[in-house]
Amino acid sequence: MLNKVSLIGRTTHDVELTFTKQGIPYTRLSLAVERKRISSSSEKQTDFIPIVLWRTQAEFAKNFLKKGTLVYVEGELHVNQYTNQSNQLQRTTDVTVLEIKLLESRSSVVQRTGITTEGVSKRETQYQQPEKNSIKLDEGLKNLYNEDTSFNSLHEIGFSVFDDDNDDSLFIKEN
Repeated sequence: MLNKVSLIGRTTHDVELTFTKQGIPYTRLSLAVERKRISSSSEKQTDFIPIVLWRTQAEFAKNFLKKGTLVYVEGELHVNQYTNQSNQLQRTTDVTVLEIKLLESRSSVVQRTGITTEGVSKRETQYQQPEKNSIKLDEGLKNLYNEDTSFNSLHEIGFSVFDDDNDDSLFIKEN
């Protein structure tokens, strides 16, 4: 059996981190995703797909995603049910994200975050295949990793950075 969802869309609001009773961070977002047009004369339709990110992916999202960020997500469709305060059975459907990739250009990231590439050195590391819980970033985020500083925002939230030098992508892996 297969339960796999792939989406490209824009975040509809800034990320708000929430914690479970056990202290596990998560965030709920919506992605604005355009449907394929049936014909050239039909209008664009947008669906707002609810997504959930857990643990270090949620912390990553809090640090790097803002309203309007273009992302690719891969995950699983989950249908949950609960009883509300009126004692009625409710169902929710959302995508639990397993992988996220930012699809913004370097100039978009700089414009949105104010981070520049001055003083950034190229990160040279041994190539490693991305694992199941990896996050692949496009070249636009290379400027966020600066090995000249003792702590950077990626290390602070538990990520390691890997660059295979074959393309303009970085792999971000949970520590």
